[in-house]
Amino acid sequence: MGKRRHEAILVSSPRQSGCAFCDIVAGDDSTARIVAKGHGVTIFLPDHPATRGHVLVVPDEHVADIWGLSQGMARTLFSEVARAAGAARDALQPDGLNVIQSNGAAATQSVDHLHVHVVPRWTADDMGEIWPSLDPSWSPAQLDAMQGDLRTAVEASKPKGYDMTNEQDREDRRKHLDLISAAIERMAGSSSAAKGWSITLAGAAFGVALVRDSWPFIALGILNRTGFLAASTLATSPGGVPILDCSRPPRIRLV
Repeated sequence: MGKRRHEAILVSSPRQSGCAFCDIVAGDDSTARIVAKGHGVTIFLPDHPATRGHVLVVPDEHVADIWGLSQGMARTLFSEVARAAGAARDALQPDGLNVIQSNGAAATQSVDHLHVHVVPRWTADDMGEIWPSLDPSWSPAQLDAMQGDLRTAVEASKPKGYDMTNEQDREDRRKHLDLISAAIERMAGSSSAAKGWSITLAGAAFGVALVRDSWPFIALGILNRTGFLAASTLATSPGGVPILDCSRPPRIRLV
């Protein structure tokens, strides 16, 4: 219970005084038309929708712009954006759809709380052009410099592992640990033929850890796989007499 209470504190949503979107998230704006709420995200209609079905998707926590967004919340937020887009398609059958997210006055951000516009589009709607009427002109040297600068910055900003302030990342971590534990139990208690499948399952969990840069899980994966292979080698003596009992699966206590 204590750990659960601590996790609840970690994901509590700070509110900024005077923020119109914070008021909507908190339920203090009786005129707001809420479409959906959950996973730390609220979806609602703007005061003046640009088209039929236009909604805003906002994080419940007050974040000014995309640069203040954590990796965990980014995954959750844009998962909800995709869900809102799918709902708009199913409910309204538009001809197309725009996803618009603006940061800073130069990009026409009008409310200092990160928000994503999901805008269903029809051929004859009133949105108008949202792209330059003429293609900007760039020299090959300028394009090469642009590519190089962005490539360097993207490589330097590789996402980290699990964001433990985010509910979805904490759930992913728990499932990952459950997967490793189940793999070890199967390896210890299965037949020789089935052990090949168990090793594959453990390898998949190990691969997820590598991709997510979760070094504690990587170390655990190496230790478990090495230990299992060693146990398999020592399980019987050259004469076929068991010298190590591998029939009892090891247990991992998940905390």
